[in-house]
Amino acid sequence: MRNKSYAAINIAGLSIGIAACLLIGIYILHELSFDKFHANAGRLARVTMHYNFGDADNKLAITGTKVGPAFQRTFPEVQAYARTFKFTRVVSYEDKAFEEKSFLYADSAFFGIFSFPLLSGKASDALNSPDKIVITNRMAKKYFGSADPIGKVLRVGGNKDFIITGVAAEPPANSQIQFDFVASFASLGAYQRENW
Repeated sequence: MRNKSYAAINIAGLSIGIAACLLIGIYILHELSFDKFHANAGRLARVTMHYNFGDADNKLAITGTKVGPAFQRTFPEVQAYARTFKFTRVVSYEDKAFEEKSFLYADSAFFGIFSFPLLSGKASDALNSPDKIVITNRMAKKYFGSADPIGKVLRVGGNKDFIITGVAAEPPANSQIQFDFVASFASLGAYQRENW
């Protein structure tokens, strides 16, 4: 009570220090939780590329389309793989058209490997042939309102039609894979050919 200003400075400093520690702790917990929600999190591996070009040592979180199939043929431990390819695409339905930045192409095993729950549709059939697409619940509301989107057709890129085979829950914030649309990898045509 006698040293009010000194006490106020100490209490304020202590409060700021505790708040900073709590915020740092929450941030670290969030960072350490990435991709831990997958049922098979301990069995998932992300393949990356490491190469030298002149004196430059480069590491990239991308690979060629041949890696998954080649690993599965070569190593019996590889039970499944899912290649993904992210694009920005113009998606339209009737008079609605939007540029979508989280448009993902993925192999048919995608929803079997990763624990992204489907609210409707079957994970085994959702991407098993060309021109199939799964959309998130948020995109279903954006394009179709309260109507059931299963079986409806979205036009992608102005010239390709995809039939909606599933509606997925939005990926959690602590997922490295973020998407609004997941189209079958088989729809990529020449891009899906196996290349290193």
